[in-house]
Amino acid sequence: MELLGWKFRDEALAHEALTTPSFKMTSPGARDNQRLEFLGDAVLGLAAADWLFARNSSAEEGELTARRQHMVSAETLAKAGDAAGLPALLLRNKGAAPLAAGSKVVADAVEAVIGAAWLDGGFDAAKRVFDALGLAEFSRFSELDGNPKSALQHRSQAMKPPRVPQYRTVGVGGTADKPLFTVEVSVEGAGAARGRGGSISVIDIVSVISESKDGRKYCNKLKQRLREEGNETVTNCHQLKLKAQDGKYRLTDVVDIEGMFRIIESVPSKNAEPIKQWLAKLGSERID
Repeated sequence: MELLGWKFRDEALAHEALTTPSFKMTSPGARDNQRLEFLGDAVLGLAAADWLFARNSSAEEGELTARRQHMVSAETLAKAGDAAGLPALLLRNKGAAPLAAGSKVVADAVEAVIGAAWLDGGFDAAKRVFDALGLAEFSRFSELDGNPKSALQHRSQAMKPPRVPQYRTVGVGGTADKPLFTVEVSVEGAGAARGRGGSISVIDIVSVISESKDGRKYCNKLKQRLREEGNETVTNCHQLKLKAQDGKYRLTDVVDIEGMFRIIESVPSKNAEPIKQWLAKLGSERID
């Protein structure tokens, strides 16, 4: 059986790689592809690193890391799998809805096929699948092209020792309906930079003003406290699927301008002061 550029000697491995977890709902005795996915994830990272290292002799570790992560991201694997016609080969629950483009199920299957190829024919077999998928094409792009914050995060963590970017709000201006935030980001040993924007996600703004390394966790705790206090701000939050740093789409809290200001006022941090002072100034001007 030939699959993604490799002719399997052990067809059972190929069959397992194509068996999604949902297939077990109607065939409980089937063995799904999750174990092969685990193996394939590691093999894929090695194949991408090997390809990049051989062709980018002048690139530093941080750039190589960012490019590799882009090549093996779930979004990239799903695109490559879709283009190769993999969705039509997958074994799924008979009642399952058609897979949307860019499905994680396809990305997982790509990793499983690479893991199966490794077991069937070693690294050469895995590299054939890698080449057949055209993953090298994605090496021309780094995460900087689509997600500067994520690129900075990855490159900072690739430094020795690893660093974590620090964000802080240094100024707020504009009007109530069109605020303008000035945020500074710094990385120890690399310098600092500032940027301006009119909108920031709930998690991003909470991360900045609270100096929390895990903005999502801090935000969840804040929401719980506000809910216990009966603050209606929490009930005014809505969730949309937005692209996260790892390339996957996750549900993220969003609020309107008034809701954002209420959340800012609830964060006990010195970094929130510039925003609170601006709000006070704006309110005073309206009264006057």
